Amino acid sequence: MYEKNSDLNFESFKNINKPNFFGDIEYIYSIFKIKELPIDLLFKILNLVSPDFLIIENHIFLASEFDQDKFNDLQKVEETNRTQFWMNLIELTSLHDEMTAEQALLIAKKIVDSWNAKIKYEGLNAHGRARVYEEIEYGEVFITID
Repeated sequence: MYEKNSDLNFESFKNINKPNFFGDIEYIYSIFKIKELPIDLLFKILNLVSPDFLIIENHIFLASEFDQDKFNDLQKVEETNRTQFWMNLIELTSLHDEMTAEQALLIAKKIVDSWNAKIKYEGLNAHGRARVYEEIEYGEVFITID
């Protein structure tokens, strides 16, 4: 079995467990066990993929990222839709040192699809839809609602 600090990616996990079939759930379970990751990390990842939303001044905001003081400060210099953009902006390329821009873009698109589906499902009749925002020059990938 793997040591707690060794590298374990999905392909090596499958190879070490041949000929048995192990899927995504077994891999996630094993990583949480081997790396002794805290359970709240799982909930934070879940919240990233399927967040709670707030409606402020008829604009959609991520509840987990909303700060009233920051909102008030931004409102002094920005319109609400620009404030919405900045307060919901999350950089994905910085989540892991080895993540490429292409990987971040794939993750971003899946998260954006999830956010927009939830916005539609919840019938949020407010301004804003999730989208991917790229800084191609710097190789950075973001997601936001605006």
